[in-house]
Amino acid sequence: MSSSEGEDIPHELEECFESFSDSLDKVESAIKPLLDTPRNKILQDLTPLDVAKLELVSAYSINSMFWTYLITQGVNPRTHPIKGELDRIKIYMGKVKEIEDRAKAPKLEKETAKRFIRNAMFDLDDKNKEKQEKSDSKGAAKRHSKHHDHKSKKRAKKK
Repeated sequence: MSSSEGEDIPHELEECFESFSDSLDKVESAIKPLLDTPRNKILQDLTPLDVAKLELVSAYSINSMFWTYLITQGVNPRTHPIKGELDRIKIYMGKVKEIEDRAKAPKLEKETAKRFIRNAMFDLDDKNKEKQEKSDSKGAAKRHSKHHDHKSKKRAKKK
């Protein structure tokens, strides 16, 4: 915008408009490949989750641009139904994120877990049996020792 076109516009606003125009040009160049490519060609190589993400990003982008348009028209977008639409899209974006996070989370293999638990229980049973056997043998040795000591004492008294 040249200063001769916008004599009535303050210089600060003129810079803002130029920046806004540059930003719109960048948005246009970024979405141009999407707009020039047939939709079915774009979607054919995407997973269902990626299709959902693309749809949500597209809807959010379009609604955000409409939000900006409302502002340029002097309409408060916070009181316009567009706010509810953007909130609804954000909720679905959150759900897609949850699905992605669940897919990335480590999976519990039930059969493997069962084997670990079963083996740990058998190991524990074996250790308990060993402890029991050791304590039984110690107890038997003590009983034998006490019995032997008792006989020795009786013999000593007899002498």
